Amino acid sequence: MKNSIDFIVNDGTAVLAAQDSILVDLKSDSDIGGEEKELEDQGNFIEIEHENKKYSEYEQLKKNGIIVKLGEKVKTEQIIGYTGSTGWIAH
Repeated sequence: MKNSIDFIVNDGTAVLAAQDSILVDLKSDSDIGGEEKELEDQGNFIEIEHENKKYSEYEQLKKNGIIVKLGEKVKTEQIIGYTGSTGWIAH
């Protein structure tokens, strides 16, 4: 995650696709999160591939908060999920 940015928002905030993309990986079944690094793999996420072959990953999403499907094409600013407190929440 060479160029990552954290946004501090309330749980349930809509997550928008940054660019036209295709959904290539996801996890949405966890409701576990906390400040322990060991919880990192419990975080829900969406990984998308942009048309320029670069990738973005949206992490710490709420359980069942992903509203797009694997392989789905998404458009810039389309809602793709909702924030949560899953995985490693570093403060």
